[in-house]
Amino acid sequence: MNRNYKNKFLTNAIDIFPISMVNVTLNIDNKKLICNANININNNGLTVLMGSNGSGKTLILKMLHGLIVPNTGYILWNNQKFNNQIKLQQSMVFQTPILLKRSVRDNISFVLNRNLKISYQIDDILEKVNLLEFKNRPARSLSAGEKQRLALGRALATKPKLLFLDEPTSNLDPSTTKFVEDTVKDVSQNKTKVIFVTHDIHQAKRIADDIIFIDKGVVIEHTSSKDFFNLKNSVKAKSYLAGKIFL
Repeated sequence: MNRNYKNKFLTNAIDIFPISMVNVTLNIDNKKLICNANININNNGLTVLMGSNGSGKTLILKMLHGLIVPNTGYILWNNQKFNNQIKLQQSMVFQTPILLKRSVRDNISFVLNRNLKISYQIDDILEKVNLLEFKNRPARSLSAGEKQRLALGRALATKPKLLFLDEPTSNLDPSTTKFVEDTVKDVSQNKTKVIFVTHDIHQAKRIADDIIFIDKGVVIEHTSSKDFFNLKNSVKAKSYLAGKIFL
């Protein structure tokens, strides 16, 4: 179908890049989980947050998405504090899909908040994630892979400038994993910045343009994927890639 349609979410769009995390610390239950993090992210390419389980990848993602407020330090989106205009330009896909108790089609129409008679917009999205034939099926009756594709389609429906993905393929089979990877790589080349959390080294090699490596709540380095995997990096990153830091 590939019909173009206006997007209400970008009607009042503002420039949100670069994203700057400055001296950010996060404490939960008196435990320091993120330690003095400093990150600068531009709007080019696909950025992967990488590190062992429990390193703080998801916490940083949630802070960037505005779901968690740091205890100290601050985050700026093109020198602006988080606000509703910035929020409307972001979407997130979680590790476990969070779907409405509605049909596949209605899960998409809900985020679009549009007249249901304009059905081609929804059909275009479902076609993109290979779910058009299931559009009238209850979303919760889908397989795990289909649910994650629906969650991805719903996130893309608003045409976000910034798409967050928190280990979206960790519970998926290889074919669905490839589909998700191919989709987000395509999206990242078409005016949507993608920030993708994974601890899968092989996945990071396949998709990343740049990598932010985190260990025990500390941002160790932020470098190009090429340099990271050519071991032009820190001792801790080299140990991680060698399997000396257990996943």
